[in-house]
Amino acid sequence: MKTLFIFCILSLGIHKIYSNQNIIIWSDTLKLDWLNFTGNPVNTIQWSAISACQINFEWLVQKDSIIFSVVSEFNKSKSWVKPYAKTKEVLKHEQGHFDLTEVYSRKLRMHLKGLNIPNMDNIETLFDSIFNSNYNELLIAQETYDLETDYSNNSENQIKWDQNIRTELDSLIEFSNSSVTLALKIN
Repeated sequence: MKTLFIFCILSLGIHKIYSNQNIIIWSDTLKLDWLNFTGNPVNTIQWSAISACQINFEWLVQKDSIIFSVVSEFNKSKSWVKPYAKTKEVLKHEQGHFDLTEVYSRKLRMHLKGLNIPNMDNIETLFDSIFNSNYNELLIAQETYDLETDYSNNSENQIKWDQNIRTELDSLIEFSNSSVTLALKIN
């Protein structure tokens, strides 16, 4: 199992999930609430909130297929907000980080669904490469989101980003199912 953690302001890392009680799985109908931010704020840094969003990527080879699971998750215990920042604007901005994570989960599913795997040689290297490429694109998108919205302070750009994220989610609706099954075409 490989899990991508996105501390949605600027800090990134890779981590395995040990407890699911702190995890919220992305859903189009579920929106974050300040009660979901259960981590302790770090007062020595400038940011008012951190969302720990992650892409959980797993794969399993069965007889004639590979089954992928790509899930967007929010880690409550690693997410936090400073008391003064509990505004609807900041919460909407943090939701945008979680939604962006789902956009890149869908892009990863799309890429995986289009794969043609002629043999099992170096398959783990191939999957790592695909995952890492997606990770790098997500990192750039998350950083650009923060910079262009000025961490929710630029309301005009925040609205544009909200619309663009929604458009991307809608355009990738075909890849909203977290499971992708790929038939092996090995000779």
